[in-house]
Amino acid sequence: MSLTSPAPAMPARDPNSEKTIDFVVNKGNGIKGLADTGIEAVPQLYILPPEERLEPSSISTHHSIPVIDVSNWDDPEVTESICEAAGKWGFFQIINHGVPLEALDAIKEAAHRFFGLPNEERNKYWAGNSPTETVVLKTSFAPQAESVLEWKDYLSFRCSPGDLESFPLWPSVCRDEVVKYLESAKPVIRKLLEILMKGLMVKEIDKAREYSLMATPIVNFNCFPRCPNPYLTAGITSNDRYKSIEHRVVANGSKDRVSVPIFVTPGADAVIGPMPEVLQSGEQPLYKEVVFSDYLKHFFSNKHEGKKTLDFARI
Repeated sequence: MSLTSPAPAMPARDPNSEKTIDFVVNKGNGIKGLADTGIEAVPQLYILPPEERLEPSSISTHHSIPVIDVSNWDDPEVTESICEAAGKWGFFQIINHGVPLEALDAIKEAAHRFFGLPNEERNKYWAGNSPTETVVLKTSFAPQAESVLEWKDYLSFRCSPGDLESFPLWPSVCRDEVVKYLESAKPVIRKLLEILMKGLMVKEIDKAREYSLMATPIVNFNCFPRCPNPYLTAGITSNDRYKSIEHRVVANGSKDRVSVPIFVTPGADAVIGPMPEVLQSGEQPLYKEVVFSDYLKHFFSNKHEGKKTLDFARI
């Protein structure tokens, strides 16, 4: 049975914010198009409440996320460090991973090339305009649900083997680099997945489990355009740990910044839920099984709410 969520109510907005929404979202100009008009003040729609802003004085330099050297994947300490960091922090940095520096430089340059295109060229890939659903340009996270929008546009490439058939329809200024970047990263993705599953007592990743874990790689080009006052806004909102990182990405008001994450997601019709290996000692599940596409629909129809999104599947 498919689980669905009611459509979120549109936040109440003043007339100026409605004009901004029309220009940025409805007309497909994005925040990049707005920034390129030469605005000298952050629109009200993007200004965070004072208590949510990241002031320079509040940035701590005393703590850092774990940095893990993976030059020897077979080292038990590598496995232990990754699993510990995933459980304690939820994210970590790896070094000596083997992805060539040339591929990393090339993909960043490709992202800059795309967002450096004239607005009418970028607009061809805006949600609703794109010639293929495997490449979509959007802004913020969920503009229809957010009371404060994120200072970010992103071009998303869906890269499963079937999706790559639409490669000729992808933007020519960056499509080759996307495929090369993903191919370079695949061995790292696989190793990380194997280690994390090992930490959950999963000994083997067969085809069925692979589909439920990593059937659909997604490469995002995130663009954080020049901002008149970067400390009033953020690239990611309402998720404190991640926000502090992305906010600092937009904190340089003199030029556009980009980041290029890879997301690895299940197949759309995959059923996700607690793994049997995790429950084999008699633990009671906290979450029910759900169809991944239903969870994804719920996730993107609401504003960022951190781990609250998981309530959708909670028993």
